[in-house]
Amino acid sequence: NIKMNGKEIKKLMVDGKEFFGGDVKTGLKNLPVDMVEKLKTYDKKSDLARITGIDDGEEETVLDLTVKKGMNQGWFGNVDLGAGTEDRYTGRAMINRFYDKTQVSIIGSANNVNDQGFSGGGPRWRRNNGLNATKMLGANFATETEKLELGGSMRYNYRDADVVTVGSSQRFLQSGDSYSNSNKADRNKVTDFNADFRMEWRPDSMTNIIFRPNVSYDKTRGASVAESGTFNEDPYQYVVNPNDYLNFDNIESDDPLRDTRINATNEHNLSKSNSLSANATLQLNRKLNNEGRNITFRGSFGYGDDDSDQYAQSETRYYQIKNYLGGDSIEYRNQYITMPTKNYNYTAQFTYSEPIARATFLQFSYRFQYKNSKSDKSTYDLGYPWNINDGLPEDYETAYVDSLSKDAEYKYFNHDISLGLRFIREKYQLSAGMSLQPQNTKLSYKKGDYMTDTTRTVFNFRYRFSKVSQLRITYRGRSSQPSMENLLPIVDNSNPLNIRVGNPGLKPSFAHTMRLFYNTYNAEKQRGIMTHVNFTATQNSISNSTIYDENTGGTTSTPQNINGNWNAFGMFGFNSALKNKKFTINSFSRVNYRNQVAFLYNKETLHDDKNTTTGLTLAENLNGSYRNDWFEFSLNGSIEYTAERSKLRPEKNQNPYTFSYGASTNVTLPWQMTLSTNITNQSRRGYDDASLNNNELIWNAQIAQSLLKGAATVSFEMYDILKQQSNISRSLTADVRSVTEYNSINSYCMVH
Repeated sequence: NIKMNGKEIKKLMVDGKEFFGGDVKTGLKNLPVDMVEKLKTYDKKSDLARITGIDDGEEETVLDLTVKKGMNQGWFGNVDLGAGTEDRYTGRAMINRFYDKTQVSIIGSANNVNDQGFSGGGPRWRRNNGLNATKMLGANFATETEKLELGGSMRYNYRDADVVTVGSSQRFLQSGDSYSNSNKADRNKVTDFNADFRMEWRPDSMTNIIFRPNVSYDKTRGASVAESGTFNEDPYQYVVNPNDYLNFDNIESDDPLRDTRINATNEHNLSKSNSLSANATLQLNRKLNNEGRNITFRGSFGYGDDDSDQYAQSETRYYQIKNYLGGDSIEYRNQYITMPTKNYNYTAQFTYSEPIARATFLQFSYRFQYKNSKSDKSTYDLGYPWNINDGLPEDYETAYVDSLSKDAEYKYFNHDISLGLRFIREKYQLSAGMSLQPQNTKLSYKKGDYMTDTTRTVFNFRYRFSKVSQLRITYRGRSSQPSMENLLPIVDNSNPLNIRVGNPGLKPSFAHTMRLFYNTYNAEKQRGIMTHVNFTATQNSISNSTIYDENTGGTTSTPQNINGNWNAFGMFGFNSALKNKKFTINSFSRVNYRNQVAFLYNKETLHDDKNTTTGLTLAENLNGSYRNDWFEFSLNGSIEYTAERSKLRPEKNQNPYTFSYGASTNVTLPWQMTLSTNITNQSRRGYDDASLNNNELIWNAQIAQSLLKGAATVSFEMYDILKQQSNISRSLTADVRSVTEYNSINSYCMVH
């Protein structure tokens, strides 16, 4: 992804028109850099805010590419094919027809390098989680006349993900800890198709009509095999790798982990789902005068139909619970679960803007929203020794389990009444407003209906010193409702090791967010400065209160409201050209502090036992480069330090830090051959787990020859030449520490 001033780019535009519905990833992987003359980034307001001037807070940061004049008339395209060692391949093609104000593009691609091909630009370093093969085919068009703008796209995507994970975790209990290890192999194949259309019609200077429909279809097929085990002591004390002792076939009679085992599970799952969704939005705006008085009607409708089936087969052994013969207790689970879900929603909105003074507007808005969702979960116990690969028996419906099934309907009514005041001046804008949102939520189940009310408050301030300098201060308060599953007053024990109990008494959470942003740019010196400060605090966050059973190793979780979660973030960026503008330097500094509160794992139902973890992160990235017509060289370095603290478990405190340094160069020889390489050493230190305190020296290289006056290029690329890149991720929260390693192919060569 791309970030601009700390904010992620959400939409891609070409000459001001949405490209493939604004899909950033599709555009970046297919648009050739040779077509781009210049680019700009800005915060694009929603259709409603753009037309009416009423800030609804739904703006998106977009990247807008301007096409070179020689390419905005006629045909152009590109083809990239590559084959490499380790059975790696990549290919993509694109053809475009631009004429007047019309764009037509067709793209296609296929690869199994996790979308990591960077032919012509030099290889890069990144993490890979699993092996992924993708295929894509799409078409996009956009056209414009004086009164009418039309655009749309269609995309077909296929993804085959083969992900193998090896994990270990440590859960923090009130007394002692619980340890878990797992092996899992997932294979998921996903096919999806989506189409979108956009129309903006201006029949006269006072009227604007916007229509946006879209439809999508997804098909998913998945299979997984997993092995897991829970221990009451750290299993690494007894064996080098506890993950080798999780499969029942590998557990011998003289098991070295026997005395510390709580449970072990071997399971096999098959799943399939089909999903169809369609949405449409219609907006009509009419100006009543040229001073800013206008009215707007906006309506939307959405429909979704999802059908999913799952086959689950597992064997769980409980080593602390004995059967009547004195042996380990064994539980078999052989289930078929089907859950069709249908939902629809519609929204109607009216807005009115009235000028009350010079460049000062009073704005009123009323919106009604309705959502309906029906789900019918049916669970069938197929018994032992049913085999998951045998398919459903003919009489499976007789095995219906009422206690594991549910039929629920969720109805949501929302009225949003808002009033705002907006001042627009040459150098600053100020808007302040408040909205009242009476909400009525009905959850139809065996135990009745539930209702709740909430409000949202918005305050914005923006000061623009000049076209290249601005200060923005924003406060936004936003509420969010608990999910339907969390509100269901039922016990879901379909997985005996992870039982969930709903909580109809959950309150909606409310997040307060304050942002400050400043940036300035000196074009003559090519010098830019920006700073960004963000603070977020959430009232009534939803966390899980979990009861831990020492005999089974299973948990029973109930969602509960919790307070005390907040986060503060600050960053400062500086970049500047130096002597002769051939040298550049840029610095990016950031600080982050998080305060996270979570319920401890308990042996009984207690909701007051909480743990607070804090994390202070300090980071600096510094880069310098030199560039002329044929030679480019850059040096880079970064360091990130984190102080992790646990209030109730101070023995878990640690001060990890990561630092890296490296260099990259690109040399263009007189016969249009380029040599490029980059090398980076990344080091971890300060982790309690010694295996994480390591170094990774990543070296990539490329040689490329330009042919046919730059119309073609042949290249040879080498990735992770020293074979040192790992794929390990780690996380620490208030109640668990975990480490996960993924399968991947990082080291290979490829010819493009």
